[in-house]
Amino acid sequence: MSAPPENQANFFGMVDAPEPEKLTKLPYYGISGKVFRCSMPFHKDYDPKGKAYAEMKSQKVSAVVMLVSDDEARKKSGRDLRAMYQKDGLTVIHLPIEDRDVPARSALDEAVAQALKLAREGKSLAVHCSAGIGRTGLFLAELAKKAMGLDGEKALYWVRLYVPGAVENKL
Repeated sequence: MSAPPENQANFFGMVDAPEPEKLTKLPYYGISGKVFRCSMPFHKDYDPKGKAYAEMKSQKVSAVVMLVSDDEARKKSGRDLRAMYQKDGLTVIHLPIEDRDVPARSALDEAVAQALKLAREGKSLAVHCSAGIGRTGLFLAELAKKAMGLDGEKALYWVRLYVPGAVENKL
């Protein structure tokens, strides 16, 4: 039996757990841009060779939603990721969220609105926290609510189809 193609749903309607250094495309409808999730590029445990960043470039990602603080990024990747993204011409939507926490509603709404505007303009974006699951899943679910008109429960279910284990915190 051959392996299923990337992002093909298994028997239970879920894709296999994403490889941390790979970009996972989420098929939001109603927007022309592509939305990806990944682990933190150059993360010492998940992506030490920077494959996620190379894939961002190959997918022509033009904006990054960075859900970690600059300090957390430096500690886990050894780099100033925000400065690197900006130097490479990427738009950065920076919404630092503590691990297993939730951001202020107003800050989350503003960041989601910025991301949705870019995606509707046809821009490709990548969303990451550290592992690309918890905080990233939270953001992707909020984006699904706004982009596709889903309620919270349906948005979580939809995101978990593509990112198993997403959203680890209490909402």
